[in-house]
Amino acid sequence: MLMLTLLLAIGLVGCDGAVKIGWVSNSYPGTIKARFRRFDGTQSQRVKAKEGEYLSLSCSADLERGSISVSVVGPDKATISTIEAGAEETTTRVDITRTGTYRVVVTGEGAQGNFHVTWRIEDGSTDG
Repeated sequence: MLMLTLLLAIGLVGCDGAVKIGWVSNSYPGTIKARFRRFDGTQSQRVKAKEGEYLSLSCSADLERGSISVSVVGPDKATISTIEAGAEETTTRVDITRTGTYRVVVTGEGAQGNFHVTWRIEDGSTDG
């Protein structure tokens, strides 16, 4: 019985320490979306970008409880921008000031529901 309890605990907590119960996700370049009964932790994806470009980020969430935030983390591991995901789609633009690998990080805190995050890298010379 103790072994079964340990196996269940390991199955609910990922290697990164995130708790994901009932987690069903679909992630591909430029998109992370998931639905879940409980999400405490992070889900991320790497993005390569060049100085002078910008990252256009949109997110929304339909939550029964808890919160979802989305951050852009730079090559130096510093958080550049964070937005809260809500029922209405939120969009932000992050200027890329250094060529490198960035991360889009979705953070759940006691969340139940779903989220949808999309982004794209755009040429900074086309203001609009």
